[in-house]
Amino acid sequence: MDHLAPSSTRTLAAGEQLHVHLPAGSMLIALHGLLQVQGPADWLAERMVAGRHDVPEGQAWTATQTGWHAVQACGAAAQFVCLASTSHPNGGDRWWRRVWRAWWRRPRAAAC
Repeated sequence: MDHLAPSSTRTLAAGEQLHVHLPAGSMLIALHGLLQVQGPADWLAERMVAGRHDVPEGQAWTATQTGWHAVQACGAAAQFVCLASTSHPNGGDRWWRRVWRAWWRRPRAAAC
């Protein structure tokens, strides 16, 4: 298991699999070979499922949810670039800070 730098290039040997934690919005670009990306498990009705995507050479794939993803080189060796998203789509923890501040600054009823 690995954390990728915000912009890093990795090479995988044939059949090698790498588990990486990716925030939503991160992008993988296949530079050489074929990649197979399996997203984090999620519930669909009463079953656990994980989406699996093939990323051919020269194509890109974007993570739709934050979590641990499995990246595997299919066939021959593969090389890819990871452009990790550094911000959450809704502002991440900054959004929660704004909510927290607004809650604390709200008018309060006088104590009896």
